[in-house]
Amino acid sequence: MRIDFDWIKYKNLMSIGNTPMKIDLNRHPTTLVGGKNGAGKSAIFQAISYNLYGKFISEIKLTEAINSINKNKLLSECQFRKGGDTYRVERGEKPKVFKIYKNDQVLDQAANARDQQATLDIILGMDFK
Repeated sequence: MRIDFDWIKYKNLMSIGNTPMKIDLNRHPTTLVGGKNGAGKSAIFQAISYNLYGKFISEIKLTEAINSINKNKLLSECQFRKGGDTYRVERGEKPKVFKIYKNDQVLDQAANARDQQATLDIILGMDFK
C-alpha cells in the first residue's frame, strides 16, 4: 500500500540547531533536494531514517548525530498518510521520545521501544533493512 509523506520536521540533528527545520514533502509529486556542501541535504534523509526506524542511513552513531553545540533535545517528527489514515511519528533523544499517532490519537505505548518499533514497521509495511 502506498505511503504519502506530508512533512518532516527536525532539530538538533547534525548541523541543524535548536530552531526546527520543517520541509513539506507533498507540494508536488516529486521533491528535489539541492544545496552546497554542509547545507543540510543529508540531514533530511538522516532525519527521516531516524524518525521511522531509530537508525541513521549512514550508520553514524547517535552521539555523532546530535548537534555538537546543543548536545541534547534531538527531535524528529514526520507525518504521512497510508490507507486513508494519517500518522505522525515523534522520536527524540535527550530526552527520549517515541510516540506514534494515528489520526491525531496517540497509539498505546508499548512496554519497550523494540515492540513500539515493531508496531511502526507493520504500519509502514517494511523494516529498516
